[in-house]
Amino acid sequence: MVLTSPLEIQEIADLVATYLEGKDLASCVRVSKSWQDTFLPHRWRVIRVGFTMETWSDIRFGPDRHDTYNHRHLIQDLSLVNEIAGLDKYHYQNLRRLMIHNIDLHPAYRRVSTDLITMGPLLVDLALHGVDAPPAFWEALSTHPHVRNMTLQQINLKADDTPMFWRACMRMESLRMDHVTIRDGGRPKNVVFNRLRKLVMTGTDSSRLYPYLSDLILQSPMLKSLEMNIPFLPLVKDELLNSHWPPLTKLHISSYLQDTEVASILNRVGNGRGSIADLRLYRCDMRTQASSALSLLFNTLVYVSLGRQCSSSSTILDVLCGCPRLEILLTLGSVLAGDIAGRGPWICQQLRELRIWFRFEESEQNLHQLVFERLSTLVRLEQLTIEHPLISHTGHKEGLVFRFDFGLERLTSLQQLTDLSFGPGRIRGRFPQLGMGKAAWMVDNWKKLKRIKGCLNSNNEIRARLVGAFESHVNTQLQVCEPSMAPTNPLELQEIADLVATYLEGKALGRCVCVSKSWRDTFLPHRWRVVRVGFIYEKDLETDVYFGPDQDSIHHHRHRIQDLSLHSEIGDLDEHDYPNVRRLEINMIHSKAPVNYVTMDFIKWTPLLVDLKMDDVMTEPEFWETLSKHPHLRTLALSNTWLKNNVAAGFWCACMKLEKLEMVFVSFEDAGRPRNVVFDRLRKLTMMGTDLQEDGYQLDLILQSPILESLDWSMNNLSEVKKLSQNRRWPHLSRLSLYCDLHLEEDIAYILDDVGAGLGSLVDFRFYNTLGTYSTRALRTHFSTLVKVDLIGYEDDGATVVDMLCLCPRLEVLLAKRVFAIDIAERGPWVCQQLRELEIWFQFAESEQALHPLVFERLSTLVRLERLDMSYDEACLEDHVGLEFRLDCGLGHLASLQQLTGFGFYLEAPRPELGVEEVTWMVDNWKKLKMIKGTLNSDKTVAAQLKEIIESHGIATS
Repeated sequence: MVLTSPLEIQEIADLVATYLEGKDLASCVRVSKSWQDTFLPHRWRVIRVGFTMETWSDIRFGPDRHDTYNHRHLIQDLSLVNEIAGLDKYHYQNLRRLMIHNIDLHPAYRRVSTDLITMGPLLVDLALHGVDAPPAFWEALSTHPHVRNMTLQQINLKADDTPMFWRACMRMESLRMDHVTIRDGGRPKNVVFNRLRKLVMTGTDSSRLYPYLSDLILQSPMLKSLEMNIPFLPLVKDELLNSHWPPLTKLHISSYLQDTEVASILNRVGNGRGSIADLRLYRCDMRTQASSALSLLFNTLVYVSLGRQCSSSSTILDVLCGCPRLEILLTLGSVLAGDIAGRGPWICQQLRELRIWFRFEESEQNLHQLVFERLSTLVRLEQLTIEHPLISHTGHKEGLVFRFDFGLERLTSLQQLTDLSFGPGRIRGRFPQLGMGKAAWMVDNWKKLKRIKGCLNSNNEIRARLVGAFESHVNTQLQVCEPSMAPTNPLELQEIADLVATYLEGKALGRCVCVSKSWRDTFLPHRWRVVRVGFIYEKDLETDVYFGPDQDSIHHHRHRIQDLSLHSEIGDLDEHDYPNVRRLEINMIHSKAPVNYVTMDFIKWTPLLVDLKMDDVMTEPEFWETLSKHPHLRTLALSNTWLKNNVAAGFWCACMKLEKLEMVFVSFEDAGRPRNVVFDRLRKLTMMGTDLQEDGYQLDLILQSPILESLDWSMNNLSEVKKLSQNRRWPHLSRLSLYCDLHLEEDIAYILDDVGAGLGSLVDFRFYNTLGTYSTRALRTHFSTLVKVDLIGYEDDGATVVDMLCLCPRLEVLLAKRVFAIDIAERGPWVCQQLRELEIWFQFAESEQALHPLVFERLSTLVRLERLDMSYDEACLEDHVGLEFRLDCGLGHLASLQQLTGFGFYLEAPRPELGVEEVTWMVDNWKKLKMIKGTLNSDKTVAAQLKEIIESHGIATS
């Protein structure tokens, strides 16, 4: 029998159909009856039907219901997009895969019925996106005989759903959870997922999932593949890090984990014996412990992909020198050529694909031969990418240079190479060009080469000749980039897109989202990262005006929100879950409600909340009880808040979990002091205008915080400070800011004596009042450690300020009100050579004009000074004058201040004022100057002339 058409052979027809899509298959069906019989099953094998909502009106796509019903027996893959009605009543006897996508529908229309499960008796793969499934749905799924793979995206599981949901998961071999929210429900403690082999979790509601996450992993003895793409993974420190994991062969983690946490995971996979063949780590912090744990897996690793934070030079070389079975290595880091010289040979002789960047110092150009020698040993290499992973223009990086005199001919051994990508290496700032000789060598030696991507030559004529030479080789397809190696769209690089988005605000991000689909995908997460919503009073309209997105939009994009602020408006926003919110601000100070209560729902629906700020709100005991159990909260700020008796105990319990606590104008009813509570996590404490004085809450809070590092304290009418000196409980305090009354001078001395247990440890000190004899003497014990001092609100004669200039060697910032020139003359030289910022008024009596050169001489020793502000205080001008910035007074001494960027001064007639000579000297000697602050001259004509000179050098004035 002779075949008239190859399509009569079923295998050939099936193969041809795999290369055709919907419209092409429909055209084939209409050719003839025989073609219809051949291609009709393929035409109806994959069906996608529903509505698209990307335009102003909904547009239906896919076949109509009548055709779907007639050909339902041919359908094997069915996707329902925003459309279910009627299609769940048919029987699809050959259906293998079902996808239901209802994310774009209003929540009221997302509910699905159990008919979707019973209609496909052979269903194997189920994908649910944005649906609301009742318990009966999960119960029907748990009894389905064939479903093995399940994908969930943006699903909210309620408490009554979880038992049947876990029962359904027991039948799965592959489970993917993407932004899934699990309400409070029983953990699957007595359930074993003995069929589960692949588990993927992306952006899942981590705080509620973490108990379940540990159950899923530890109770899945057959689990082979685990992927966790959860940016902020407050990792399962109790169970997962202290239990043995199943013998995984694939592990993919994209989370911000610490070095010790990564090490604990790698040490426990497969009971510590090592079983991973495919390892991909991103965002993790890999240092000594993690690298040591990674070495236990070297004998089994086949595929390794490391993100930028994981790709240190030593880690990459450890993999190349220690993994004999490695076939693929992709890194986003760079290897130092000097480190290669200090290591042995590479043993990964099975390597088929390598992505890497070699970095050379200017003194290491002789190491090119060694690098090419190491690469030449990878004889099975098929794909080689040597280019910078983030931005292809290497800038100041010295990369590998493809030159014969540097050892390029050593790569003759790479006979299997099919794909080569290389970036522009540099030699002393120059980019060596690829010539015809190198191109001919590549074509002659790499017979299987099919693709080249790289910087060929900056000369257009030579580049055209190179392109022709490569294209004449029949096996090669050339991809040419410009010499800068810059991509066509820099925003395709996620790091650059994230950096650009940090400089854009709401309206600008909104316009970026509207440019194109690719820009929408890039900037939409940034557009919704920070959300401000509420009411603001408009004087012109004499009414409150709503600002921010509407509540339906917030509900739709709530999974993208990381920073949420509510101003005088809550509405039903506390009824939604916000799985990725890190910071929450509730400001009800302008609310018209008689009582501004905040419910505990906000705490329950923000599982990753770290920073909470509340202004003028009322709370119930349940709120603080829920807050005290929140696993991630570390910062709390309260303003204009009144705490009743019944909430005090819960409030102090919640404070035990905090690292930073700020209370401004907070009032307490009579309640028990936190006597038996230790705030062992609190590092930063701010108490301003707080009504805590009567019963000593302030002292309890301070004394019971053993690792406190920063304290901002308004200590009015406090009489129990002496207890601090008896307990010596401030050994870690490095930053102290005090606002106090005049009569507390002795108490201040007690505090300064106790900081650092009397040995001195203050780095940052701010004070707003007058230091007396005792407190000044106590402050001297910290002169050797002080880095930043703010005494703008400090009233004294300036002697203490001069002492700091002469005795604080580490001082970098000094802000003070004034200092007398006579005090400077009577003291020794200034030792604060690290000073970068100085704000002070130098005060001269009429008889002290001869001291101007001395003051300029002292200032000239501050060679690292970047900001010098010598503006005045009006109270200082009654009988005194300031420093005169004239060349004949010694201004020329300041030529040594080459780092100066900001300069402020005060001169006023009849005293000598700035002239053209002084201004010209400033712009000529202070090359980095960007701002001059002060009255240039009282004569407007002269001032305009001076301003023109200054601004002609790109310096601003104010």
